[in-house]
Amino acid sequence: ALIRAVENFEDYQSFGRQQVVEAELNDKDLLIALTEGGEISSVIGTMKEAADRGSKVYMLYNNPRELLIEKFQRSKDVLTDKRIQTLELTTGPMALTGSTRMQATSIGMLVVGMAMEEACKTLEGKREQKRSWYIDEFTHLLEQLNNDRALQGLAEFVEIESATYSKGNRITYIAEEFLLDIFSDTTERTPTFMIPPFRSVDDVSSPAPWAFAKDPHRVSSEAWLNMLRREPRGLDWDAADYKKMGAQTDIIDNPPKLSRADVYSYGIGKEKDSSRTRPGDLFFKCSIESDSGFLVQVCRADNEDEFVESIKIPFVFVKTRVNLFEHIAIKLILNTISTGAMAHMGRVVGNWMIQVDATNKK
Repeated sequence: ALIRAVENFEDYQSFGRQQVVEAELNDKDLLIALTEGGEISSVIGTMKEAADRGSKVYMLYNNPRELLIEKFQRSKDVLTDKRIQTLELTTGPMALTGSTRMQATSIGMLVVGMAMEEACKTLEGKREQKRSWYIDEFTHLLEQLNNDRALQGLAEFVEIESATYSKGNRITYIAEEFLLDIFSDTTERTPTFMIPPFRSVDDVSSPAPWAFAKDPHRVSSEAWLNMLRREPRGLDWDAADYKKMGAQTDIIDNPPKLSRADVYSYGIGKEKDSSRTRPGDLFFKCSIESDSGFLVQVCRADNEDEFVESIKIPFVFVKTRVNLFEHIAIKLILNTISTGAMAHMGRVVGNWMIQVDATNKK
């Protein structure tokens, strides 16, 4: 999903099961499944297969339990399965209708991050932190991002981004330490707002993505490893595999090309890309500092020495073992900016996405 969504992938429990099979999960493994709606078939498949194999399984979801049990048999199956521990994180309606990338994934990120922090402390033999401490820090972060100075920075960011796209130009986010956070937001813009998806370096016929993200110091193969801290995992399934899993005809006839080699063909490194350095294209050089917050230097892509503007979204945060609050802050900021830019361009009416391709069960 970091590269592009596979059409209708989430509609098949068999796909999720196969991913668990290939991961070779067993009774020594832990699976944490985040399904914002609580009814995504492929995620349900991963939980069922992992439970069948004896793994410890947790399910985090954001819709009311009673509603899911009433409306969806597939949800009821896992919510009433004694082998699966469930945690309801009901957030209410999304700020942007249907876009679970916002509140739902943010609260999921916070809760799983809290669990990871506590696990680290337990392994170190240190006393666990009170849950209220995390909530207090998260609340403080939200308050800071909602003050006048932060809102001014967000507004400036939205105006520059939307103006760039409106003129037919492109933006490349330049980052290193938090590249994954920025990458996640940029790829999610495609299904949410129906804008061009990422394309491989060999693809010169598809439209170039409006926004992309790159590591300024590494070639792409090294950038992928540094960003993920492991080799990328792709889909190596062929037509026979999809037929065996009961996929629909158009998937069998045209299997998605997302193998590991295909993933590496997406140029997220320092290599030059002429499709992103045209006159009018911009580089957003991003960094985050504990005493300053999120900083962005805006430069002309065809002449990086030509400085356009500096944008600052100030906040302070507490350092943790997994950099929990930095990751959450960047996510909240990028979600706000990308949604704001699309709204500024008329791709949102009220709080409704109006350019969305509703093609799956969800």
